[in-house]
Amino acid sequence: MPGDLRMDESPVHCPVHRVAITPCEVRELTPLLDHLSADSAVQGSRRFPRGTMLDDGRLDLCKQSLGTDNCLQLVAALRHNTRVRSLMLGTDAIGDAGAGAVARLAAANAHLKVLYLGCNNIGPEGAGELAVAVAQAPQVTGLWLKRNPLGAEGAQSIARMLRGNRNLRVLDLVNTDLRGAGVRAVVDALCAGGNGLRSLYLSGNGLGPAVAADLARLLREAPQIEELYASANHLGDAGAIELAQALRENSTLQTLELASNGIGSHGARALFEAARGSSLLSLNLGHAASAKALGASANQMGDEGAACAARLIGASPVLRKLDLMRNGITECGQSVLMEAALHSRWLGRLIVEGSQPEALVQHLALNRAAHGDDVPTDRALIKSVYR
Repeated sequence: MPGDLRMDESPVHCPVHRVAITPCEVRELTPLLDHLSADSAVQGSRRFPRGTMLDDGRLDLCKQSLGTDNCLQLVAALRHNTRVRSLMLGTDAIGDAGAGAVARLAAANAHLKVLYLGCNNIGPEGAGELAVAVAQAPQVTGLWLKRNPLGAEGAQSIARMLRGNRNLRVLDLVNTDLRGAGVRAVVDALCAGGNGLRSLYLSGNGLGPAVAADLARLLREAPQIEELYASANHLGDAGAIELAQALRENSTLQTLELASNGIGSHGARALFEAARGSSLLSLNLGHAASAKALGASANQMGDEGAACAARLIGASPVLRKLDLMRNGITECGQSVLMEAALHSRWLGRLIVEGSQPEALVQHLALNRAAHGDDVPTDRALIKSVYR
């Protein structure tokens, strides 16, 4: 299909809930466990009855029905393994006990860099053990915890881990029931300095306009943050305007995602005007696939917002990607956007409804070729063959 019409590239997908599985038989894991214990290499990828090992260091066990006991067996097999860089255990119902075992593994295995533990029934107890381990494991650069019921208590543990941690680069807290107190604790830690976090995922946490003050403080006082993901929340125009004011004082943020936040033309205009002089490479005010499930409202900037977006496209010398999907923009507004994109030397992706003229498709492709369109390493290391 002509044009770049990807509906949603954000990490938000569905609500947090308790995952119930029937654990797989341990005999199904035995071939993989033997391979890991032997510290054997793979070329390309090798698929086992349960799990896949890839030569870039990913061990993919997402949706493999591990359960807690099998997780403990896996951790034992990995203790002296030097091949696995990214441990992916998404939707495996490992619980707090499994999270504790993974935490101890991270403290013992200096080769393990990324922990992907989304949707695993991990609560405050497991979050606490992981936080202590990551604080003591300088090799861990990515911690992905989406769709686990961490709550504000778990967020407090994560916040303590962040203070002084110069090695963690990516923290995923999507849909973890943080609440305002949890977000505030995390922001306080990041604004205290002495940490190296670059990417923070806060989407799907039901955050309202009041939390925008904390997010604005993050933009003002934590210049190390390069990516902020806060889609499928309830920030509205008031929250967007507060963030826009902070964006004017920020010179380091490269990605800002605020899809499905109930933002109208006033909030959108404020963000677009602030983005003109910013360092933003990617701005997402489009649609999050999880919006309906999470009760998040669509953004509705309409043609008025589209006109402001077109001026941003023409003014920004750095913007590479702009997502405005499902914003109530008519064909007239889309034409204004496409005309601006056709004259941009920088924009590589414009995401709106409908098809795009072939001339624009080719122009955007040339811009991507000239300026790059790589998948970030942190995303590449959690790409699963099972989801």
